[in-house]
Amino acid sequence: MNEVYRVLAQGGYFFSRTPAYPSKYSFQDPTHVNIITEDTFPFYFCTNNNRPYAEDYGFTGRFEMVAQAWCDGWLLTLMKKPIERDDSDQRS
Repeated sequence: MNEVYRVLAQGGYFFSRTPAYPSKYSFQDPTHVNIITEDTFPFYFCTNNNRPYAEDYGFTGRFEMVAQAWCDGWLLTLMKKPIERDDSDQRS
């Protein structure tokens, strides 16, 4: 996720289509070490937390959650990389 965050332009969107619990696909994907739920992305990677939990695992960014939806057993997630405010542009 650090690489996704690094290469994504400010204001850019990250779309994920993920097998997630309770879908049976979440148990069939051998690449998943842990089961993902609809709470995973907001809890681990988003600004709605004071401190994203993924910081404990080395994640250095913060996304804004735009939307999540279920489609045929897949969790669709859309997150946005915030535009960093440049304080030097503000007038006194």
